[in-house]
Amino acid sequence: MKYSLIAGTAFIGGMVFVKLASAAPGAEIIEFGYYEVQNEGQRFEDPNVTSGVTQAGPIVKLIQQTDDIPIEAGRMFGFRFRLKGFSGKEDIVIREVVTHPSMSRPGQKASTGYEVKLPLIVRRGELIDYAGYSLNHDYEMVEGDWRFEFWYEDKKLLEQKFKTVKN
Repeated sequence: MKYSLIAGTAFIGGMVFVKLASAAPGAEIIEFGYYEVQNEGQRFEDPNVTSGVTQAGPIVKLIQQTDDIPIEAGRMFGFRFRLKGFSGKEDIVIREVVTHPSMSRPGQKASTGYEVKLPLIVRRGELIDYAGYSLNHDYEMVEGDWRFEFWYEDKKLLEQKFKTVKN
């Protein structure tokens, strides 16, 4: 399956393809903060993420650009990004490494993060997508620091940090 990801419910959205802009693989953050879900997309079990659920293809709208995320049930936060410089490639694998505050899903040991491989399809060397996390369960309502990293081979392409805070 080819998808992009946001976790907790993990989410990865619809891809927009644009013209190649650079020669070496790289990335940039386009926007970040918390989002409203416009269309749920498809959910499926994923034992590699802390929540055990990944959401592929949701459509989201940025509500507020911020790296301080108020804790609220159903709050989806993350970032829109551009991967570029993948000329001559269509199928790439990005390693997403997420570090988060300690949380324990019922019946599981405590987790402080996860790592997943994202098989992505690029067109004309680039893609625009988004990734993040949705706070859906009581055990996820914890304050603390979050860090999302995307790696291609041995190169870190991007990093985005957030802090979840109680209102």
